[in-house]
Amino acid sequence: DEDLSADELAVVERWRKSLLGLCIEEMVHLAQVSNLLCALGSRAHFNRPNLPLPPGYHPASIALGLAPFDMPTLEHFIYLERPEDAHVPDTGPIGTRASQ
Repeated sequence: DEDLSADELAVVERWRKSLLGLCIEEMVHLAQVSNLLCALGSRAHFNRPNLPLPPGYHPASIALGLAPFDMPTLEHFIYLERPEDAHVPDTGPIGTRASQ
């Protein structure tokens, strides 16, 4: 924090609050889905394999893998999470770009 100006520190603090809010929302979603599964007589499934996922858990046209947090990775996730009617170009599957 010592290397940041007051303006930069304010931006970082806004990012931190945004990310914390996002994490809290995702945990609420997880709790809601777990509660729904429980109400239906099932249970949450937390014992799944880690990434990369084997084929079958997602459409074959979507490649997922571990990647550094950079613009191409972010752009690919924006493409994956886009609304159906949005025209967002795909930067290519994660793990197959030349930058890796």
